[in-house]
Amino acid sequence: MQPYEYQFPEKIPFRAKETTEPEFYIQSREDWFGKLWVDFSSVRSQNQFDAMKFDLGMVGNILEHYPNEFVKIIFSGHRGCGKSVELKRFSSEINNPDAFFAILIDLEKETNVEQLEPEDIFVVLVTMLSKELELRKVKIDHDSFADIAEEWLQEKEVVQEVSNDFGVEGEVKATIGWNFWRFLGIEGNLKGTFARNNVTTNAIRQKIKTNPKPLIQKFNVTLVGVRRLLRQQNKGKDIIFIIDGLEKASAAVYESLFVKDVQMITGIEAHIISTVPIGTYYEILHLPTHDFFREHLLPMIRINDDSMPLLREVIERRADKSLFSEGVLDCFVQASGGCPAFY
Repeated sequence: MQPYEYQFPEKIPFRAKETTEPEFYIQSREDWFGKLWVDFSSVRSQNQFDAMKFDLGMVGNILEHYPNEFVKIIFSGHRGCGKSVELKRFSSEINNPDAFFAILIDLEKETNVEQLEPEDIFVVLVTMLSKELELRKVKIDHDSFADIAEEWLQEKEVVQEVSNDFGVEGEVKATIGWNFWRFLGIEGNLKGTFARNNVTTNAIRQKIKTNPKPLIQKFNVTLVGVRRLLRQQNKGKDIIFIIDGLEKASAAVYESLFVKDVQMITGIEAHIISTVPIGTYYEILHLPTHDFFREHLLPMIRINDDSMPLLREVIERRADKSLFSEGVLDCFVQASGGCPAFY
């Protein structure tokens, strides 16, 4: 059966209800995003984004200062408040040659997020960096990426599976190493092949779990070289990873990364912004690991005469106005508490 193709604004009541639920994922398709996105910049405070730019050493949209340490930011807010949409906008804003080579990672799109393990975040970061470098035509040295993969390509069974079952071509380990990242990223096998239970995935996860430090060090060496080449090619002054959708993983994943074993995030020498559930956000505030992170919270939108039309527009773009009696939309907006996805 072919999936239902929504017609915006939806006139079928049951379909209209689906389009207004928080789980309706407009970022999954660019055409949906273009039709359904509502710009709240005129009524939403930009203070938290200005504060994030300050933490990152930015003045306006230009990177002017390099902090003494690579900043790790946790970005949170109540479910449906617009974190994903705002991060997408923020990523586009800071992604320019005078600022960052910004890598926005949509975990729900790129991975089977419900099967994600804490160790997979390392693989995701390396994969998405290699993918974006190739897509944006940045000339790089592939050897450092191959060096990271070398940690598990020492095992004969892994080499055999990568070469044969995965269809990754390469006569020597260095060639296989780079092609492996390309296979996961450009060819889109991070979601699917890597998520399945196989020799390679299990070997990678076990290696990262038992001894992550050498892998993180190799990745940091790669980042140094990539950063230099980005500046030479006028692609960006620095690198930033923006991880969206982590709150959709199991609680064990983000608790491991931000509460129990923060090395996987803090040990990487690059700026990282990541979403976390609101509960984890407040938990971190009271833990010793608090010192490793900067926290930014996306507030609700104040309901007033300026914001009411925009909040109504969120619904009107998705569900046909004829489905609602007079005054009902205003009641929905008031009941939402200023959360765009809670109607």
